[in-house]
Amino acid sequence: MSGTVQMSDIVEIVKLILAAITPILLALIPILALYIANKQNKKLEEAAEKVKEVKNDLKLSSDKQDEKMIVLSKVADATHILVNNNMGIQLKLNAELSRWKANETKNEADIKAADRAEQSLKEHEMKQNIVDGQSK
Repeated sequence: MSGTVQMSDIVEIVKLILAAITPILLALIPILALYIANKQNKKLEEAAEKVKEVKNDLKLSSDKQDEKMIVLSKVADATHILVNNNMGIQLKLNAELSRWKANETKNEADIKAADRAEQSLKEHEMKQNIVDGQSK
């Protein structure tokens, strides 16, 4: 064997190199896997944090909307009460004036109009009592 390299020598050298680096590569695999898993965990933690932020923002928004709806409900109730009260006043005024006119004129049409006005007032009062929870 003079200064030439045989193929078998190359194969032996490659085997020695592989035998030397295989344990190193095998030791690096779990480290690499741990590194990748750690990066994934950080991404998952960031995503979870963003989900918490969105959840909190939605809760705050929902709470604000609930407060607004409560205020609107109170305004609607107050408006309803005011409108019904004013309607009752108008119907009472109409019934009293119609009855006064009927008593003055003794006209059949005026008497019928007074009866209708008084009936409208009674119907309104009955409906209002039901709404107010004071059914009679």
